[in-house]
Amino acid sequence: MPVEPMLCQVGTQAMLEHLPSGWIIEPKYDGQRIITERKLGVINLWTRRRKNVAKKFPEVVEKLKLLPQMDWILDGELVCPNGFTDILKRNTEDAFKIGLLAKKIPATYWVFDILKLGEMLMVSNLVLSERKAILEDFLKESDRVRRVMPVIQLTNEAQAFFEGYTKGGGEGVILKRLESMYEPSVRSAHWIKVKKQQVADVFVIGATRSDAGLPFASLILAKDGEYFGKVGTGFSDRDRTEILEMLRDSDGVQRFELPREVKAELLIECAPIEAEITLMETIKGSPRFPVWLRFRVEEEG
Repeated sequence: MPVEPMLCQVGTQAMLEHLPSGWIIEPKYDGQRIITERKLGVINLWTRRRKNVAKKFPEVVEKLKLLPQMDWILDGELVCPNGFTDILKRNTEDAFKIGLLAKKIPATYWVFDILKLGEMLMVSNLVLSERKAILEDFLKESDRVRRVMPVIQLTNEAQAFFEGYTKGGGEGVILKRLESMYEPSVRSAHWIKVKKQQVADVFVIGATRSDAGLPFASLILAKDGEYFGKVGTGFSDRDRTEILEMLRDSDGVQRFELPREVKAELLIECAPIEAEITLMETIKGSPRFPVWLRFRVEEEG
């Protein structure tokens, strides 16, 4: 992998109301982060797990080959018509299925940064505004390779853009500081993602062990009478201590059928306790990007 991707910190919608000048707003796509490169005439598509998935997306590789015939490195998001669920459907090694899916569920590579062009490595010596200008001149768009169009921050524009984009089905926005350098593998305060969230009513039915010295690693969730998944973020250290005490004090245990891997890391089971989490969406019966919100026991009565 030529360059590790720069990562975003997580922000809240409240940040949109006080975003200073000198920042841009970009749509956040529900896809897969991909670093692409052309090296010695070969096109590679690198995931964050350092896997080259170029052969799985031939329709994108074909259009990337039309870009200028020199070495380059781009950063962007690989997107399918129905979001991340379609990306999962494209995960096959079978050559026949790859060709079929490329036509049935075609992907588009949305480019938002350029990191190398010819002999010029831009990671450590050009700020975002300079890289964006080079990208605009370099990238010849096609149906499968597109350029992300940023919105320059103006008074109250961040909130308006977020509301309009998410109401239309978008996942959220990315806020980027124009004078920021590219920071490989760093979760930088200069790039901030703000996502729309759904609130789900769930039941806490237990917790898993922590290997990091925490009271617990994740809470085990149930919904509609069945195992729903786990949530491991959104807690402070104090929250974890207090929650574990609450689980230990709960009366009785209602047994749920848990996956084998969850049973192997089980710390405690408890009677179901009403709670709320936020999530992006539900895929195959489990929450995607769940974050702990609160218990609902205080609302009883």
